[in-house]
Amino acid sequence: MYANKLRAYGMERINVQYPPDVNFKSSIVSAYFAKSCMVCHFLQRGGNMRYHRSFLYRLIIFCLALSVIPVIFLGAFSFWKSSSLIQEKVDDGSHHLLLQTQMRMEQVLKTIDHSVSQFIGSPLAYASMGQKLDISEFSTVDLLKSQLHSIQTFELGIKDILLVNIDKMWSISNDGLVRYGSREDMKALLPYGKLPHVSSWGFDIRINEGTEPREIVLVKKLPMNSLTPQGFIVTSVSVADLTKLMGQKSDFGTIYIIDEQFKVLAASDGSSQGGSLFNDKQSGELRGSSGHFTTKFGTDGVAVTYQKSDFNNWTYVSVVPLDQALMDARSIGWLTLVTCLVILVIVVLLSLGGARKIYFPILNLYQSVKDNDQEMVSGSKTDEIHFIKDRILMLKRSNMQLLNQVQVQSKDLENFFLMNLLQGRLKDREIRSKTEQYRYNLNVSWMCVCTVQIDSLENTRYGEQDKDLLLFAVNNIAVELLHEEARIASLPFEKYQVTIMGGMDGSQEQFMAGVNEQITHIQQIIAQVLDLKVSIGVSRSYTDFMYTPAAFKESLEALSYRVRLGQGAVLNIADIEPAYPVKLMFPESLAQEIAEMIKGGEVEEAYRLVDMFVDEILNRHLSSREYQMYLVQLLMDLSRPVQRKGLPFVPLYGKANLFAQLLELQTAEEIKAWFKHVIIAPIFELLEANREEHYKQLCEEVIRIVHEHIHENITLDSCSHLIHYHPDYVGRVFRKHIGINFSDYVSRLRLQLAKQMLAETNLKISEVSSRLGYNSSQNFIRYFRKLEGITPGKFREDHWDRQIRKHV
Repeated sequence: MYANKLRAYGMERINVQYPPDVNFKSSIVSAYFAKSCMVCHFLQRGGNMRYHRSFLYRLIIFCLALSVIPVIFLGAFSFWKSSSLIQEKVDDGSHHLLLQTQMRMEQVLKTIDHSVSQFIGSPLAYASMGQKLDISEFSTVDLLKSQLHSIQTFELGIKDILLVNIDKMWSISNDGLVRYGSREDMKALLPYGKLPHVSSWGFDIRINEGTEPREIVLVKKLPMNSLTPQGFIVTSVSVADLTKLMGQKSDFGTIYIIDEQFKVLAASDGSSQGGSLFNDKQSGELRGSSGHFTTKFGTDGVAVTYQKSDFNNWTYVSVVPLDQALMDARSIGWLTLVTCLVILVIVVLLSLGGARKIYFPILNLYQSVKDNDQEMVSGSKTDEIHFIKDRILMLKRSNMQLLNQVQVQSKDLENFFLMNLLQGRLKDREIRSKTEQYRYNLNVSWMCVCTVQIDSLENTRYGEQDKDLLLFAVNNIAVELLHEEARIASLPFEKYQVTIMGGMDGSQEQFMAGVNEQITHIQQIIAQVLDLKVSIGVSRSYTDFMYTPAAFKESLEALSYRVRLGQGAVLNIADIEPAYPVKLMFPESLAQEIAEMIKGGEVEEAYRLVDMFVDEILNRHLSSREYQMYLVQLLMDLSRPVQRKGLPFVPLYGKANLFAQLLELQTAEEIKAWFKHVIIAPIFELLEANREEHYKQLCEEVIRIVHEHIHENITLDSCSHLIHYHPDYVGRVFRKHIGINFSDYVSRLRLQLAKQMLAETNLKISEVSSRLGYNSSQNFIRYFRKLEGITPGKFREDHWDRQIRKHV
């Protein structure tokens, strides 16, 4: 019905189909329908409306693309991601199954190897190699047969053991003693002695070619470690018994055991042995110690996972058909497809309604511009957006001015510090630290700031573009002419060259006289060398380096008197304004330290700094209005940590007028107490509560992640990566608020879950350890015994015994 109405309003290009399982409310469909149809009906009115029809179509297409493309991408990504996860699950399952099969198999093979090694290392076996046994040596033969029979236990699956003496030409097996007349009679056995290794596993070479081998043999030469072995012992193991150790066919495909020549020794499905499972190209993929790859067996794709044994160089291979591995992925794919179709239908409806809401304000703006400029609209060939853009650009061009700001010069760390110092941006602590770092000579009695400014470049050989180079040249001249004892620091700064001078001359007047003499000499040298007129502003003398920013302002103020006194002058602010005292700046650094102490939770230190702040401003000769301005500024600085964290400031004080309260205080003690108890204490409590809430949420998130990923190898680093925090920070917060460190918490949780699984399920110990993320079952058993005092198996037996006694 919806598609038919769209076609009726001239929108045949939009084809809307609904899945049969999607049921929309008729009122919702009708509402979106009505809105979209109103837009389409509006487009049919002709005339000047031809401008916005094309724009509306583009808007609808854009909205549809903006909503449809992400849905398609999300569906494709979801299918791809789920397929990858399922494939990883199959690979991991195959790998674990291979490891379990390898451990079971090698446990039996190693037991056989160990038993045979013990026999051939015995004195009886060693002595028999030097004897030419016959019927007369029946006692020795019986002893050898008895020991050989003791090795052939039912659990190991040994079918027969053949002891062969090549030099003496005899052999003993389950069939008894056999004597050979010549080596020609032993030719069927001699290939065993030519094997390259002292001990080796493989097929029985006595099996005729083309016959399916049913036994695997262990061949050991003896005496052991001899360069010229006299004989060998052949232990035959049934392939059928080894196949039983591999278990039944599972969801993770078929398991094969292949030798170094890539021939199949055994298969979990009981298929033929002795043949080659892979071709030469596929065999090349098995060169590593372990791995995974996909290939084809005939026309069927398979996923191959392999694990090579260091014990006997056998390779354990799991082959899983891809159709079986991706069966779940296909189900998820169909579900994803249906979900995406439902979402597509919804977003199409929302896009049509949204396009209409976006379009109507543009239409109103276009109509207002059209009414003011009808001739332009009639002659325009563009849509309404371009028309509006042209009108705006026309207005903008008539009023636009071009502004270019260029920052040239890259300054080193010392100049950067001096520039911040001159502008009063540094804390007292930082100034003291930097002056020690740069080794400024502050062991002086007096200091002042001298600022050089170029008067004019008219009637000189220089242009405006040379000003920066000239300032550097002036700075070099000042550095060369002033002794290190008289010059604390100098730098070109903006359009000035600034020098901070110091001296040990006795009185203030003597120091200033020496300064005037030196800067006059500098002015003369600049005129001679650079042929340039400069003016120099000199501040009042001072004794504390912290007053350098105020002194710099005084030198600039002295330079401002050039208008009255002329160019090429040395202007001393003390001569121009002799009664003007050195200005005292607001103790910004101290106020910042108080705010930092509050944020850091050091309330007592903040209280002490408040006392220092109040004492400092009250010791200055300021008017009552200036005192109040300083206190109000301190109040604003202390409230900034709360504002920057986005915390509500009003609940701390309600509707109280803090500024009125502050201005009513009469004594220094009242001011100090008010800042401590009314301002700092509530702010500290609010910040502390916010910090504790953050720590609580962080710990809850860590615990949630641990419970969700307890079956994996969850670590503090991986957990911190998931919540985007540094591991050290997460570890400290977790230990402080939970009471134990992260690794202990994970270990206790795993132990608790292990005890629950052992008590409530029949899972094997190895399965419990793998589900809880332990690297091996041995590690799990050792850890369980360390904490509980018993093994997991003993714990399960004790629990079941208690349950039986409880119900008897």
